[in-house]
Amino acid sequence: MRIGFMSGGSSISETGFPEKMSIFIRLAAAGDPERRIDRVTLGVFTVMVEAGKRTGLSSCFRDPPGIAEMDIPDAGNLTGKPLRALTGLYHGSGLLRHSLALAALNASLEPPPGNALVLLQGQDFLQRVTGDGHLVVVGHFPFVRPLSGRVGRLTVIQEPPHLGDRGVASARTVFPEADVIVITASALINHTMDDLLAAAGSAYVVVLGATTPMHSLMFEYGVDALCGARPVHPGRLLQGITQGASFRHLQGFERVTWFRNPRDRVFSEPVNEPSGAV
Repeated sequence: MRIGFMSGGSSISETGFPEKMSIFIRLAAAGDPERRIDRVTLGVFTVMVEAGKRTGLSSCFRDPPGIAEMDIPDAGNLTGKPLRALTGLYHGSGLLRHSLALAALNASLEPPPGNALVLLQGQDFLQRVTGDGHLVVVGHFPFVRPLSGRVGRLTVIQEPPHLGDRGVASARTVFPEADVIVITASALINHTMDDLLAAAGSAYVVVLGATTPMHSLMFEYGVDALCGARPVHPGRLLQGITQGASFRHLQGFERVTWFRNPRDRVFSEPVNEPSGAV
């Protein structure tokens, strides 16, 4: 799901970081960029970076030939290099490079404690949190359409739009009407996450997908729930990724959610320590 949003030059926020890069820069500073890369796996749909006992995932985006540089610096010789060799790719051009940077970022972050996470069935969770309200989803997730009759109102924003979707240019007018906004974590890959979160206003905000950085810094940007992936069997993930499995068909990870407000844990059941693939 490739989501474009507002364009223009970067300005400086109150945090002192460039607006379009502030989330990634702060997350990278919170991670351990000196951890050494053990393996980089670039699949059709998913990127996986392993560094010690940490595994980072990201959706895999590619630019059409001729649009941006497609090569990966030091490809074939990344094992043993620090994660910053990949996270640094985020500041250049190319969606493939950005995808690798996000997977490396996620491998650099210390995982949240298991007791902070809950198991999530996305469709049921979003129905419960939205109720009769207006749910806006940025990114055409497979579970979206079945929700159309289970919430008060559903708007899907996708670029290019699928049948019945709204184009991304409508986000500024649709967001103020929303009670709940779900943003694909892939918006980090094309540098649009900061703009999307800034436009979310007072809505309940969920960031969802394999690329989601499970770090509390995201809560400082108005995110209420982080819905991401916790790798538990990298070997099973490796098998699926290298054989071209889409994320929804991968095994070896758990779908987990971290709520900013612990009271929101009522939406699903607590997670035990890693037990197997989902």
